[in-house]
Amino acid sequence: MTSSYSKQTEKTLNQVTGQKKRQTFFLRLSERKLLLASIDILILNMGLLVLAGQSKSHFQLVASDLWDRAYWFIVFTGMWLVFASLFGVYDLARAANPLRSAWVAGGTTLLVSSLYLLIPFLTPSLPNRRIDILVFPFITTVGIILWRVFYATIFSQPVFQQRALVVGAGRAGRLLAEAIAQKRTVSGNPYEGTGYEVGGCIGDDVKKTKPSF
Repeated sequence: MTSSYSKQTEKTLNQVTGQKKRQTFFLRLSERKLLLASIDILILNMGLLVLAGQSKSHFQLVASDLWDRAYWFIVFTGMWLVFASLFGVYDLARAANPLRSAWVAGGTTLLVSSLYLLIPFLTPSLPNRRIDILVFPFITTVGIILWRVFYATIFSQPVFQQRALVVGAGRAGRLLAEAIAQKRTVSGNPYEGTGYEVGGCIGDDVKKTKPSF
């Protein structure tokens, strides 16, 4: 399968399938990961702002306080990126499955936020009430879970997918097309979440030029 999208591929698919050109908002693999990471980090740091406001550090949401205590957010973001990498939070096949994504991302968030509270000096002072301490891991975990379910539900829609042709109409090409198009299974489809929708196979062998679409 070609790695880049071309107008010729779209034109060929439209001619063979008889479908009209459709408007899409295709995101490349790197763009999908960047989107996931950006919203994850935004949600996590919004939760940290809530914790900072409840802490005994006399934190106020002004530019000077944000600058003076920027290390709070840097440490938290760094911890998240490390653990997210270890647990495969940004595996696109996993992120495309609402339940698996929510389980892994939510569990990682709960772990990171809990460990963050145990770090002295580099984190906000803990609130006086125990219930206020639990608010931080709760809102960050719930926020991440809701975002991951939203992503897996919305960004798997056809409008966010790119149609592609598998070059090679033989057995290998057909197997690849079937693997990419395979629906979700318990173990997961490694091609799922990449944003590609296979339209069919194409080749130069006359005996194999009866592709299925």
